[in-house]
Amino acid sequence: MAEPPVEPSPGSRRAEEHGEGDFFGRRTETGKTDIISARPANPYVGPRPFEAEEEEYFFGRRDETRQLADLVIAQRVVVFHAPSGAGKTSLLKASLIPTLNRRKRIFTLPISRVSGDLPPDVDNATVGNIYVFNTLVGLYGTEARATELAGLSLRAGVAPLLAPNEGESRPRPRLLIIDQFEELFTTHFERHTERGDFFAQLQHCLAAHPQLSLLLAMREDYIANLDFYAAQIPDRLRTRFRIERLSEQDALEAVKGPAARAGRTFDTGVAEALVDNLRRIQLGQPDVELPRVTMALGSYIEPVHLQIVCRQLWEKLPPDRTLILAEDVQKFGDVDQALTGFYEDALRQVIEQAGISERRLRAWFNEQLITPARTRGLVYRGAEATAGLDNDAVAILNNAYIIRADIRGSDTWYELAHDRLVEPILAANAGWLARYVNPLATPAQRWLQAGRDPNQLLRGPLLGEAEAFAQTNRTDLLPEEQEFLKESLRTAAAEEAQARQATQRRRTLAVAALVVIAMLAVLSLWALRNADLAWEQQNIANSQRATAVAAAEAAQRAEATAETNRVKAEEALAQADAEARIGRSRELAAHAISNLGSDPELSILLALQAISVTYTSQAEDALHQALQAARIRHTFAGHDGAVRAVAISPDSRHLATAGIDGTVRLWELDTGQPLFTLPGHTAAVNTLDFSPDGAWLASGGDDGHSLIWSLAPDRPPALAFDLTGHNAQIKALAFGPAGDRLATSGFDGTIRIWSTSPLTWGQELAVLSQPAGNEVIANDIAFSPDGSRLAAGQANGTVVVWGVVSGRQLLTLNAHQSRVNGIAFSPTQPLLLTGGWDGVRLWDAITGELVQSLSGHTAEVRRVAFSPDGAHMATASDDQRAKLWDATTGREELTLAGHKAAVLDVAFVQDGRQAVTASADGTARAWDIGPNQEVLTLYEPGEEFYRAVYTSDGAELITLVNSGIIEHWDLGTGRTIRRYRVHEQGAAGAAAFSADGRRLAVGVQGEPLTVWELATPEMESPRRIVTLTVETNSGFRALALDSAGERLATAADSIIRIWDVATGEQLVTLAGHTDLVSSIAFSPDGAMIASTSLDATARLWNVATGALRTVLTGHTGEVRAIGFSPAGDLLATAGADGRARLWDAATGAERLTLAGHTARLSSVAFSPDGTRLVTASGDKSAKVWDLASGRELLTFSGHADAVASAFFDADGQHLATLGMDGTVRFYSLDIDKLVEIAHLRVTRDLTADECTKYGLALCPPMP
Repeated sequence: MAEPPVEPSPGSRRAEEHGEGDFFGRRTETGKTDIISARPANPYVGPRPFEAEEEEYFFGRRDETRQLADLVIAQRVVVFHAPSGAGKTSLLKASLIPTLNRRKRIFTLPISRVSGDLPPDVDNATVGNIYVFNTLVGLYGTEARATELAGLSLRAGVAPLLAPNEGESRPRPRLLIIDQFEELFTTHFERHTERGDFFAQLQHCLAAHPQLSLLLAMREDYIANLDFYAAQIPDRLRTRFRIERLSEQDALEAVKGPAARAGRTFDTGVAEALVDNLRRIQLGQPDVELPRVTMALGSYIEPVHLQIVCRQLWEKLPPDRTLILAEDVQKFGDVDQALTGFYEDALRQVIEQAGISERRLRAWFNEQLITPARTRGLVYRGAEATAGLDNDAVAILNNAYIIRADIRGSDTWYELAHDRLVEPILAANAGWLARYVNPLATPAQRWLQAGRDPNQLLRGPLLGEAEAFAQTNRTDLLPEEQEFLKESLRTAAAEEAQARQATQRRRTLAVAALVVIAMLAVLSLWALRNADLAWEQQNIANSQRATAVAAAEAAQRAEATAETNRVKAEEALAQADAEARIGRSRELAAHAISNLGSDPELSILLALQAISVTYTSQAEDALHQALQAARIRHTFAGHDGAVRAVAISPDSRHLATAGIDGTVRLWELDTGQPLFTLPGHTAAVNTLDFSPDGAWLASGGDDGHSLIWSLAPDRPPALAFDLTGHNAQIKALAFGPAGDRLATSGFDGTIRIWSTSPLTWGQELAVLSQPAGNEVIANDIAFSPDGSRLAAGQANGTVVVWGVVSGRQLLTLNAHQSRVNGIAFSPTQPLLLTGGWDGVRLWDAITGELVQSLSGHTAEVRRVAFSPDGAHMATASDDQRAKLWDATTGREELTLAGHKAAVLDVAFVQDGRQAVTASADGTARAWDIGPNQEVLTLYEPGEEFYRAVYTSDGAELITLVNSGIIEHWDLGTGRTIRRYRVHEQGAAGAAAFSADGRRLAVGVQGEPLTVWELATPEMESPRRIVTLTVETNSGFRALALDSAGERLATAADSIIRIWDVATGEQLVTLAGHTDLVSSIAFSPDGAMIASTSLDATARLWNVATGALRTVLTGHTGEVRAIGFSPAGDLLATAGADGRARLWDAATGAERLTLAGHTARLSSVAFSPDGTRLVTASGDKSAKVWDLASGRELLTFSGHADAVASAFFDADGQHLATLGMDGTVRFYSLDIDKLVEIAHLRVTRDLTADECTKYGLALCPPMP
């Protein structure tokens, strides 16, 4: 193992390690600075992050810094998240780290990141985990060679950095900061299996170094990806801190503060106008109350926008100006204009100073720094050039802050200074390209597309024009354009030479013809006298004919050679095309994987496209994972604009949706088909509810009307009542549980209760409001289950519970810091659920005590709901997700991702297995919220599946649950065929099916071991074959039946006993393990038996003699399971070390080690043809491996708990997994079947924007 590198001294990292130079001078490519003045010329940093030395110019984050500093001192692990562009890195560098250093409570290690490519001198094979390697490179910077870090674990690599500093008697607590942590999920897709190991290494590192704390900083749109790994980290990553973009007041500080420090001030109201300009947004969002206004002032400002605009503004001001005026802000305050100008200025510097072609420079940005997915790319700096651009030009761009350097050890990478630059750069380049005239570009492209067809070459005046352009714009030409021009010129010259030769031949032939005529006249006089000469000429002609024949044969041979070369060229082209298709398929598969957390339906569509390009195992794996993650059933699209509310009829047949387009729409829930459009409102509709009997539908809108629609089953909906008591917009409404009341809340600050009884329909019964002058808008209202109380979630953050009959306020809660948007009573418990700007909270509805706070959403919560049985809660949020929660524990159960904008409402279907959401993206969606499935999922409430086996015909699965119940499942329908019990007392200690599923051995502590012949259609009840009484202290740990079910192997301790099933006679005893036996397996021919043990070994025995054949060692802990290949020549073992190992059964030699799981393995099983192996693990996944290469092929991660076992069916086309979550899941390994399933799971095609984003030139229909 490599020795740990020498520890760098605290604070010794250079500015380059942060990707920037000294702020007080102009940066140079070496990191040195030229001091220009004692004070900075420009106090705004533009698009790059602040550095530690720029703390005095960092304003607007005082409170956030204090809170985060308190948190990292008090907590071991903190997740710091924010929207992209909120300024996380700047806060870390220029505020948090200096603050912690002043407090002297904790020492911060250098900020590190998990992304980056390997340096050229590092062998990929030496790097066990790319994310760990990059983290260590970031920690040590230039103090150590990257090759020294390649073989280190995180624990070993961090250890030298934790030693006491000089003068310290004991180590001070250290803080490891990993910035841009979302890169763990966005980079190195080809090594995605190392992500789990990275978290495992984090866990081991924290356990080994108690003085070490951890801060993970990341973009909030990737925070859901943490959930899969959270269990491995102390406190399950529950301590989280979020910052929003700058508020108005914070932005004013960030504008005024740096200017004042640098000697300039803003005129009265000018800074405020600049901030207002920066926070202008377009309306059409769901929480806007004036839909006809096109622009409004938003709540937040992007820090990067502010810095770029202010930096540009500062640069444009006259040098002697000390007061910044209003006209300056009006001229230079547009964000996109500033970003575009910032980019164009940088290009001009490079063009003027380095003489680089503008076309090449723009192409470098488009192709090297911006990925096809429209994200930032990272490029490596070579000795002379960076991704084809001369390093002198790169240095100019770096000094202009349009790109930033990322120093990794002795190597440098470059990227755009910020994500926000991507779209303005693409737009600016597209505009320039539209104006750019190049007579070679289009013809060269046509020539390449036609396979370099000579007919596509330029000729005549067009060639002359192109040649003249090339002479004056030589640096603008791309290599293929230069080749095209060269070939056009060569062909033109050849054709001209051929024309001259043809003209010369024609002249020569004419002269020759005259000479021949004259000669014929002379020859005719001498013909008789020259007969001998004629004979001689005939001989010459014959000779020439023979020469011609030989030439023809040579030509044929040349033609054959040319044909051979053509075939080889076509084969090479086909090979290149195949390799390109494989690469493209893998790229699309990687995009599919990256979207699993945000839009699983998009993941399915991308995986289908990947498979349609060409089959790759990565594409199949992506499709499997997407199908497991996707829960969308129907998308309801029809509204023009946001859908603000949904309601489900009591019989679960119909869905109602309300839109800002002023319409209410009715849909068939099961099919997604539209039924009726109800156009009664004249403005946006905000709220909906069905009456408990389903006879009425109420809707409330911005027009101040509450409309009541009659829903008779035999005719279309009809408007029955129009309730107009409010004098402003209707925010919410709800029917009472008895159906005799309707409550409405309005923007006028009142809640009105109306009669819905037959004789008094529409009569106003009561008005609930605060004292005059203190009216508060109720954003949402809800009746208690008995209808006696009405709860209102209010815009000032309070919740008021009213007595419906008395009209008195029974309870007031200071529920949230800002507005309460959603409120719901539990139907079964005295609980009240609220959601708002600062999250979700659950309250005791009687006492008003807080029961618990639910954290998980990363933006404002819009609506909340309880399931009909009260067991689950649902929340809808501006983070584009809905979440489901366990109402008892508060545990997050499920995230519904896929909407493209804020989720504004959520409702449960009566059976509790579906939920419906409404979104600002203009759609409503129905989701499956029961156990997810690919092909089929079997679920037995309250039970845990213990063992399972396919019947020999593959039509049934037989399962044993811990309580002793056997079930036979029809795999065509998913229904139980037969169900019976094989033991009563306690849970099964061990059990084993015969290979054909006809026999079962089961051992229960305190009971005799029994072998059963299981029920069949001919034998309705099971038959006990034999009962064995075996002395055990702790029950059986392992059982196995041979393939015929005639012999039984048992293990209760470290001894294995083999029995004759027919007679109950003990045949042989196998002793040798030094600890408990964990699993046993017979070879297919029954001649050998293999066993594993907690002693970290596996052993192979001769069944007939009991002789030990070999001991298999290699696992670093307990060996949990073992299995033979169908041919009996291979053994596979599963270890607590998270690895599976493949062994030669004859020699005991290890063939392969399969690493990829992040927790202990529980089972291994071979495919029927012996080419694949499936492993099951405590990391909630099963994996399929190719045994020829050892490559991981597929990952199945649908279970909510550990996977106990996994196995193939008889034809190897399906896989079954048993989970500790009480489910059995089935997956298709037939790619055609998988694609067929995928087609049934999607509700849409790729959009045009998605096709552009993922590089699909022509947006294809779903393949």
